[in-house]
Amino acid sequence: MGFLDLETNFEDAAKIFLETATGLSASSLYASLDQDTFTSPRLSIRAEIGGAQDPPTSVNGSVLEYTQYELSLSISIISDASIDGTQTNHRSYREKIREAMLLNADNWTTVDSNLDPILPFYEVKYMRPSGTSFDVDGDLAISNLTYEIKFTIKPSYFNAAS
Repeated sequence: MGFLDLETNFEDAAKIFLETATGLSASSLYASLDQDTFTSPRLSIRAEIGGAQDPPTSVNGSVLEYTQYELSLSISIISDASIDGTQTNHRSYREKIREAMLLNADNWTTVDSNLDPILPFYEVKYMRPSGTSFDVDGDLAISNLTYEIKFTIKPSYFNAAS
């Protein structure tokens, strides 16, 4: 993926560190455009880009580009409420996600098995929890944890794209 596929890069990075944090297998974590077979429990991760932030940044000398963005990250926990013990596991996943999303946690600065950063193109500048919702839909228990993130695209990637 290129550095301007902001959503996919953030969703894929979140899948990596949330797999470790929750103990769920990679086959139980999905990004917004993943084609999948429904599994339970599962995490569904969705990044939505808000507006770019002023001012534009100088890249490639005198060229100005928007490099600062806002992102809303939603992490949904979906579990089968009809199975005994699901409530305890669901609550545990919610807690583990919140722990993984703490400011001082190993999240966006995590490195992969090759010691490469999982989010190489960006620097997260600000992150805060912005709300949680809970719903039961038939047999499904669904918690949605949302985070507000502000990040910068590293200007060197614009230079490399020219």
